[in-house]
Amino acid sequence: MHSIDNIELQAIYDFIESLNEEEAIVVVEGKRDKEALIRLGYKGNAIILNSFKGIYKLVEYLENASKVILLLDMDRKGIMLTNRILNMLSNVDLLYKKRLVEITKGRIRCIEELIIYSRYY
Repeated sequence: MHSIDNIELQAIYDFIESLNEEEAIVVVEGKRDKEALIRLGYKGNAIILNSFKGIYKLVEYLENASKVILLLDMDRKGIMLTNRILNMLSNVDLLYKKRLVEITKGRIRCIEELIIYSRYY
C-alpha cells in the first residue's frame, strides 16, 4: 500500500465534489464500487452495470441521458466494457476516469479500492 499525502487526499475530495456537481449518470461495475463512492461523499445518481441483464439493457437505459460518466475498473474486463459502451453511446464522458488515474498515479485499478481514502475523511 502506498502512503497518501494531503495533496492526493485533497484531489480525491475535489474529484468527489466535482462528481456531485455533475448532472450525469455515473456508471460503476459493482455494488462495492458504488459503496466506495458513497463512503467518500458521493451523493449523485450512480448505477451498477452488473444490475442490468447485459450491456445492451444498460445502453438502452442510458441512450437518452444527457451525460454518462463511466467509472469502470481499469482491468481487462473494465477496459473491454468501456470500449463496448463507447461504441454504442455518444454521451459518454471519460474525463473523470482519466482524472482518477492521474490522482492515484495508476495505483487504483478498481473503483472499490477508493475505499482506502475514506479512513482519512
